[in-house]
Amino acid sequence: MLRDIPPILTETFPPSPDALLDCARRNVDDEMLMDVANADYGYRAEEMFRWLRTIRDDGQIPRPVDGWLSEVLELTRNSDPDKPKPTPFEPGPTGLRGHRTRLFACAALLRATTEPNSGYSDCCEDFTLAQCLASAKLLEDEISNSIGRYLTWRFTRKSLYPPDPPLFALGLVSVASRRSAGERALACAAEWSLAIEGDECRGGPAAFSIQTGVWTGLAVELETRAAQIDDDALRTNLRLCTLMAGPV
Repeated sequence: MLRDIPPILTETFPPSPDALLDCARRNVDDEMLMDVANADYGYRAEEMFRWLRTIRDDGQIPRPVDGWLSEVLELTRNSDPDKPKPTPFEPGPTGLRGHRTRLFACAALLRATTEPNSGYSDCCEDFTLAQCLASAKLLEDEISNSIGRYLTWRFTRKSLYPPDPPLFALGLVSVASRRSAGERALACAAEWSLAIEGDECRGGPAAFSIQTGVWTGLAVELETRAAQIDDDALRTNLRLCTLMAGPV
């Protein structure tokens, strides 16, 4: 069942396919691109750097996406800037620069998934979104807002409707909870997300990102936000939303 997105959410986050990537690429320098290019043990790093520079400078996804380019982007997505790899391995991107680098990789992957003729299909899109949200939380509010705009765009395009609607709707709840104003939009996002979860009636194993626990931090964030809210219905709905992301 494809559930239409409420108008208040498209008003709060005007749909845009490019806002996220445009925002993410703005603060990425050549050194950060080289971190991504070297993610697969440096294989074809110079060539990957040229592709990545095109994405950063022009906001254009290659058609088709080279297999090694998707590999280094996915490996960067999988990294944890707060817990770099121990020696003797390369630590990968770390700190706030690492989060900007990971955000750029996630934004490129999310855009590539929807780009006509890119030839790229992300089998772990829920994981990509969760990593994107986690890094955005530590950066500027504009970045979280741009994620919201990407998500509303996905929900308004029937041919690009997310493969795991409850988690993508939960992503909207997450970014709505970060805005300093607009409890009405947050309440709508939470109610809508729970309705989608009810529509799905999912059985079988949990989504990959739930299994790996990457939504846990976002669940804690929502629980913290819920504790600050006086409205009983909204507070309850936010706490129900945390259950979709796994145990807090």
